[in-house]
Amino acid sequence: MSLVSGKSKVEVLPQIQGHLLKVAREKAGLTEAEVALKLCLSKKSVIQLEEGGTSTFFSEPHKISVAKRVIALFNLDENQVLVMPQPEHNQQPDLPFDEPVAKAGALAVKFSKKIVIQNPPKISLDDLSSGEVALMGQKQERSHRAAVSLALVVMVGVGFYFTQDAILGLFASDSKTVVTEVKNEEVLSPELAPAVTPPVDATPACPKVEGAVPEVKVFEPVKVGNFVFVQAKVKQIVCVADGSGKTSMQVLEAGSNFNFIGNAPFTVSSEDLSQVAIFYQGKPVRTKKSQVAVKLVETKLATLASPAN
Repeated sequence: MSLVSGKSKVEVLPQIQGHLLKVAREKAGLTEAEVALKLCLSKKSVIQLEEGGTSTFFSEPHKISVAKRVIALFNLDENQVLVMPQPEHNQQPDLPFDEPVAKAGALAVKFSKKIVIQNPPKISLDDLSSGEVALMGQKQERSHRAAVSLALVVMVGVGFYFTQDAILGLFASDSKTVVTEVKNEEVLSPELAPAVTPPVDATPACPKVEGAVPEVKVFEPVKVGNFVFVQAKVKQIVCVADGSGKTSMQVLEAGSNFNFIGNAPFTVSSEDLSQVAIFYQGKPVRTKKSQVAVKLVETKLATLASPAN
């Protein structure tokens, strides 16, 4: 069977019964070459008409046209030599341009299957067993419970969204009330409050001297006036500022002493000088109770002597 295809039409060509052409040629006593010469053909074209082949022809219609010339040469019945295919064989084969159509059909089938899956046929309860009916009922019940739970969650969330300011304000007012009550209790019951201890300055410092500082001069000194000897009766801070502006500070334990050396005059200060024994130029210096500072003025010696320790 021969087919000729066009853009929009497929032509079914008849089949050449080559053996009939060969029988007619042999009855006429002609060779392939002689027939070719009579019809201006090649010997190979005559052989392909009888035995099959298309290499010497431009196309199938061309081969049919040449076959008709051979039929006319031997005065044969064209319908016997050119036989149309039987109906069972007259089926169009797959052609290149049919491929998109086939793919489109397959795609349509694929989508139709998806549609069938998404929309299953209705099932009657009469077609199901009791177990299947019970299973379907459980699934429906679970779906119903899930829907109700989701609805409750949404309602609670929406309610909180619209009332959150009031709720937060309620908690805030409660906290304020509690604080107020505690404060009131503290005011009404001061004896329950812990005793407040004033902060202690860990850094020792010289006592603050205000106003005029009394001056003391030693009568009949026996030592030079370039040092002051002090001895603490209780633990306290003793500071001594000399005439050059240098200030020395000592933290003295009870019973301890210290020798301040510098340039006269000396200003000795403490929280209470009556608790400090002061010696200057070899003589004790008397102070009053709660006296904070005293200024020691040097008395020149007639004959300088070495200071005693």
